[in-house]
Amino acid sequence: MVPICYTLLLFFFCRSLVCFAVSNISSSEPLFLNQTLISRSQIFELGFFTYKGSNNQYVGMWYKNITPSKYIWVANRAQPLDYRDQLVSLTIGGDGNLRLLDGAQNAVWSTNVSMGSNRSIAVLLDTGNLVLMDSGSIVWESFDFPTDTLLPGMKIGINVRTGEKRYLISWRTASDPSPGNFSVGITWEIPPQPFIWNGSAPYWRGGQWDKSKFIGTEDSDSYLSSHNVQQDFQQGTAYYTLTSYNVNFFTYMFISSDGSFKWVYWNQSDGNWVLCWEAPQNLCETYGTCGPFGICDSSVSPDCKCLEGFAPKSEEEWKGGKWAGGCTRKKELQCQRDLNTTGAPLRPATNQSDYFLKLSQMKLPDAAKYLIPFDDSAEGCQDWCFNNCSCIAYSYVDNIGCLIWFDEVMDIQSFTTYGKDLFIRLAYDKRSDNTAERNKIIVISLSTILCCIILGAGIYYVICKRRANERESDGTMPLQQIRQEEKDDVPSELPTFNFKTSLVVRAWQLRREGRDMEFVDEAISVDCIASRQEVAKCVQVGLLCTQDQPMDRPSMPTVVSMLSGELDLPDPKPPTLPSFHSPSDHEIHSQQEAALSSNTMTLTRIIEGR
Repeated sequence: MVPICYTLLLFFFCRSLVCFAVSNISSSEPLFLNQTLISRSQIFELGFFTYKGSNNQYVGMWYKNITPSKYIWVANRAQPLDYRDQLVSLTIGGDGNLRLLDGAQNAVWSTNVSMGSNRSIAVLLDTGNLVLMDSGSIVWESFDFPTDTLLPGMKIGINVRTGEKRYLISWRTASDPSPGNFSVGITWEIPPQPFIWNGSAPYWRGGQWDKSKFIGTEDSDSYLSSHNVQQDFQQGTAYYTLTSYNVNFFTYMFISSDGSFKWVYWNQSDGNWVLCWEAPQNLCETYGTCGPFGICDSSVSPDCKCLEGFAPKSEEEWKGGKWAGGCTRKKELQCQRDLNTTGAPLRPATNQSDYFLKLSQMKLPDAAKYLIPFDDSAEGCQDWCFNNCSCIAYSYVDNIGCLIWFDEVMDIQSFTTYGKDLFIRLAYDKRSDNTAERNKIIVISLSTILCCIILGAGIYYVICKRRANERESDGTMPLQQIRQEEKDDVPSELPTFNFKTSLVVRAWQLRREGRDMEFVDEAISVDCIASRQEVAKCVQVGLLCTQDQPMDRPSMPTVVSMLSGELDLPDPKPPTLPSFHSPSDHEIHSQQEAALSSNTMTLTRIIEGR
């Protein structure tokens, strides 16, 4: 009874004097309802709050001098107080722990750490970290128990040895701090990946960490200097942190109640919170939209399609826009048909073996396995995957190494300006030979057309030159008449080869401007939606085959390897064609004067006898 009376006396005494903010909490100086705990530089503030229309009361933290301000940490989100309780307090208990007490002095929430005394104090730092200190040492801190917000210096992640999972967990609603459905964390794998989960199901994936950024996020360059991942293999930990080098630069990340992971910063001049980045931003960023072996591209409609060599598992569902079932192989892999009892693929007796299809600018699939480097190169990665039938895809990524996939590939997205190369194992298909043959025909046709144009221009030039020589040898005509006829016969502009009419130069220009699809005939352009990358490859190979110098042109076997994706394509050199000079009237006049007149010679016509 005495403690309750003492608390009531303190409470009414405090209210009568209009209590001010406090700098720390101790056993002798609790924090009451109308008080706040403020950090040293008055950046953060902690106190009691309740939402309008809510029956619950919480202890939370917010930016002190910023409006609007978000509650960035809540102590008792899962154990709310009754909003009518006016006798609540936050104090240091007899065991030294920080405790939240209701009006009946029942502990609703506690730091729950082992302490040697009750001389500890709670202090709010300028970083937004609420710490419990004993004899000058930190024994507990709020940064180890995040709610829905990640502040600079805070970390989220996993410890596989202790089983600790430090995640951000969304509010249930925008006005209900209790734990919601969405969470944000980082996985323990090599390399780690950030995830948003809806319950236990993946909702968004940021891609593999390459020691500077997450490669599954298209606009990842925007956060290169602010984010970091620390992975300790010996300790079994992987943590993701947000960094700020200026305590006066206010920024944080949070997971909203609807599953949107956002990064914002405070614009001092405008007095507003500015959205810097968020995920997911579209349907393709939602995890597994197109299912296994499906690829999502938000720049086309529909968003989903099957990888080449695959077909929808359910045509009916696929046509109805239900893509989560994904795709299945049209044809079994040759190596799977040839497996022997040891599990190693038998070498095929023909050239009709499996091959790898190259996909560029891709968000790499989930569930990659890191291949411990025995031959840390792209070639070594390819050889390992080719010689292991269970390997269905691979990618070699700078700063990571060789990534391989088994069973299936999930959550693939096509980017427009970013991404990595992904190689998918496909079964031999005769149509691939037909495609290569068709590409060879296109290349040969382009070369033939170019040669014909150059040859025609040369013949035309020779004919014009011969006519001019014949008239110069007919010397008995009056000089004025010769001049007039020469001017009539000689074109005002000799046929200088027009680069814009050249198919090769046109192809070069379109490729340089990223408009390769315009080089495709309209009659077949509808059928060429398979891949703009294939069109770009054909144009690039065609330009390589029509290089000016023979030494720069690939051989036909090399062309076949290029078109099948087995070789990387070098950049073609710009085309150069011979130009023909058109003589001016002054030059023609000077040449005729020199050829037809002098002081020492008279020109006469030589007439043959009949």
